[in-house]
Amino acid sequence: MSDVVAKLAITRQPGHLYYVKKNAVYKRKAGAKAGAKATRVAGFKGEMDSRYLYFLDKQGNVSRAMRKSAKTKLTTKQKTKVGKFIAEEMKSLKRGAKRVKSRAQAIAIGISRAKQTKR
Repeated sequence: MSDVVAKLAITRQPGHLYYVKKNAVYKRKAGAKAGAKATRVAGFKGEMDSRYLYFLDKQGNVSRAMRKSAKTKLTTKQKTKVGKFIAEEMKSLKRGAKRVKSRAQAIAIGISRAKQTKR
């Protein structure tokens, strides 16, 4: 489930790693050290959205796919409710309710309850 962002038709050379960064495609030798010099292969126009993962597909085009973590982020309304839900769970922890056994569990329950709320 990916969208083509730029049709570049880059031919890959064996033994090289290709990646997309800041509206450009770079390559470097595979197995090289982390600080190895990368060469710029091509550039493309358009903004890169942080919710997507950009990569070079089999045809040599720049494509993007939705990141998994982007789907689970909290909205601003949910963020304001997180504190309230966590406070409720902490109170039940202090009262000795059997639902919550630790502080970390109270926080996790508060966050999950906030995610379940509608916008």
